[in-house]
Amino acid sequence: MPLTPFFLFCLVLLPIWLQIRGRPPAALFAVTALIHIMFVTAAMFQTHALAVNLHGHGPTSLQAFYTLGHIRIPVNLAFTMMIFAGMTWLQSRFDVMRFSMATNALFWVFHLSTLVSGTYLANVLWWLVPPPDHIVYSNVLELLSSISPLASYCASYSAIALVGLATLSVCQLFWTKFAR
Repeated sequence: MPLTPFFLFCLVLLPIWLQIRGRPPAALFAVTALIHIMFVTAAMFQTHALAVNLHGHGPTSLQAFYTLGHIRIPVNLAFTMMIFAGMTWLQSRFDVMRFSMATNALFWVFHLSTLVSGTYLANVLWWLVPPPDHIVYSNVLELLSSISPLASYCASYSAIALVGLATLSVCQLFWTKFAR
């Protein structure tokens, strides 16, 4: 998808800008979720427009299956980010947020590791690497196979950060209950 570098740029720079401006963690989660939703919407419209231009009608069932298969990752990430945006907003709204710096740190670990382990990095690499003039794709496949261990490590980091965010949210609730 040609828009992937733009969305990747937005997914990195907008949360950094919000962090510098001192926004709460809920804003980081919400903006990231909205960018993921915009990515999914743009991918669906682009696939539909491409199918109409090529075939003269809407996408076939195979094209729709391919599109749905690739947009499930940003949809799941958007859903996860919205859940944590709601949880952190409620915690800050009812003055239960005690560890906002730890929440921000876990947000960045989760966010950056999902960007590296998800489809974004592979799409950007396909966009950046020029297509070869001949049929041999060994260099491109070599590059993508070298990224596979990095993606698996980042996937484990994102899972650890997700568990850490959930644990931190629950601990903050109990911290304020037992502190009174």
